[in-house]
Amino acid sequence: MSKKTLLFSNVIGNIMKDDKDIRFNDYMLEYLKENLDNNYSMVFIEAPGLSGEENYLTNILRCFNKIGIVFKDVISVNSSTLESDVSYFLNNNDKIVYFLMGGNPYSQLEIIDNLHLRDKIKNHDDLVIGFCAGAINLSRYSIITSDDDFDNPDSYDGIGREDICIEPHYNNINNNQRNNELNVFSKKYNTIIYCIPDESIIYYEDGKKYTNGRIYTIEKDILKGE
Repeated sequence: MSKKTLLFSNVIGNIMKDDKDIRFNDYMLEYLKENLDNNYSMVFIEAPGLSGEENYLTNILRCFNKIGIVFKDVISVNSSTLESDVSYFLNNNDKIVYFLMGGNPYSQLEIIDNLHLRDKIKNHDDLVIGFCAGAINLSRYSIITSDDDFDNPDSYDGIGREDICIEPHYNNINNNQRNNELNVFSKKYNTIIYCIPDESIIYYEDGKKYTNGRIYTIEKDILKGE
């Protein structure tokens, strides 16, 4: 096994509704078919507090099923989950993928820390997937820009699975307020911020970064497209 990380922004369809047509984009499809099989079990970590979350797990499992991946077992981890239940799951399944769901990054990281999962996720010697809020939390520094869900920009220490800072849903490169906020964080942390449009992905294999689709970077007032 090798350490792998997959970061992405969105699925095709409506994750908040009971959407039977929902699916992964083509880059996700290709990557997951090469790196997962039906011998895996999934730790699905929720990020509650926004909307539509009652449909999240069902829709994500649909996306996997449509590419032929049916997990041996799944545990949905939330604020009511016992640490002993997670430990039992990890000890009784040989091949594990962590899936950090989109939603509210604050509540997700609180769940992770309350269950002492931060180091397990950071050092997991197999695949960890971060979807939107999950990708934010897997970053070295977790960055939140202001939008309809969050009134003010914010940042905090992320899990640091990879040495990267992520901005998901980067579908409008001309959003000046957002870009200005990202510039502030780039200067604060002296780092490049990688901005992922919904149709693109970033993935790592043993610490080496790869991209599929257009990725933008912001570093100290400079916006570039890769």
